[in-house]
Amino acid sequence: MLRIAHELLRIAQILCAAETLDKGRIQKFRKDFLTLMKNAKIVSNYEQAVEWAKGMQRWRKHFEDYTFRYVLDSLKKLQYKKVITKDQYTIWDDHLRTPLWDLVINLSVPIDYTNQHISKDMAFQRFENELPSWERSVRRYSRKAWKALDEFVEWHQSLDEGEFEVNTPTTEQFNIEGFPVILMSRPDSYVKPKEAMAKLKKALSIVKAGASKYAPILLRMKIPIVVDLLNLSLDTGGEYQQGKVFLYGGPMTRNPKEIASVIAHELAHAVYAKHISGKGSDLWHKHISGNFGTLDLRDVLKKYGNEQDFFDNAKIKKKDPVLYLQLMGLINDPAYKNTFQNILSMDNLREYLEGGGEPKVSVNKKPVSGYGQKNSMEAFTEAMSLLTTYGPRALHPETMYVLKMIL
Repeated sequence: MLRIAHELLRIAQILCAAETLDKGRIQKFRKDFLTLMKNAKIVSNYEQAVEWAKGMQRWRKHFEDYTFRYVLDSLKKLQYKKVITKDQYTIWDDHLRTPLWDLVINLSVPIDYTNQHISKDMAFQRFENELPSWERSVRRYSRKAWKALDEFVEWHQSLDEGEFEVNTPTTEQFNIEGFPVILMSRPDSYVKPKEAMAKLKKALSIVKAGASKYAPILLRMKIPIVVDLLNLSLDTGGEYQQGKVFLYGGPMTRNPKEIASVIAHELAHAVYAKHISGKGSDLWHKHISGNFGTLDLRDVLKKYGNEQDFFDNAKIKKKDPVLYLQLMGLINDPAYKNTFQNILSMDNLREYLEGGGEPKVSVNKKPVSGYGQKNSMEAFTEAMSLLTTYGPRALHPETMYVLKMIL
């Protein structure tokens, strides 16, 4: 199964680099997508389910990039060039955007990552229970997406303008501070390549210096870094997938140290995937999950109720940094995020408690970071990022001790 999925993802990458869109290419997308969907039938355990979900996530990213960032952008350029009218652009943009987005957002596979609340058996049971309805939904949305793309290609052919040209990015390769770097950009990129590369050089210098001292494994792996300036995602700064670190345009607007933190975090995902297994993984998970205790939100309100912000409160961050991280963790912990993503102020917290909300929550007594409370893997990548960019002083001594044991 994994061999098939890997090959399909390679094909998807080739398709998504194509500079024209025609019915043959759409048919290839459809065929490979259906083959990847069929792979779900032979998933027999949690580990395989996670691998298959990752494959689907990667396919989704390639498809989303190609359709939303390249095809729809190229459609807009037809209007700029006066090949089509503004009304034609609006009609066909809507005709494509709605079914394509419906497919993209519904491609999230119903699989949970394990943490202190969710075991592998629980996660796999949910996967098995929800997979049939998920498959039916995705197949329904995919048929609408393929139909919309076919209709668009037919319409464009009627213009007698030749094949529909897709404005895919140019790529350049560099070696910076020993890291292989691939830059993806276009002349109209929001973040200019020259500015981005200057910041990247400083950021990689920070990563190299910190990793050389405290985490040399990050340097030994020689992971390629793909800087994608066309992706300005607000909720994702970077990703590790298919053996590469992807760094997006959003972080490239920040300062070099913040960029270095994102890079180190994603490099650490490679370390976790390839080197932290067996006893090391169990030891780390026990360290993270064994540090949980109870926080009474009534005490938080009593002490800081006059403050405006509940999350990301500057006063709490300065006076009570552990509590600050614990509160930030509530919007990342799968057990609480649906409740606390809407409780942003102390007034919101007061209303929640007065309305009968549960006052006691489970929090890490020695948190690595807010985001690190999502699961053990993210706790590891956050720890490695902090260690690389800020040094051992940024971690609890026990966390530092366990890191040394498993690296």
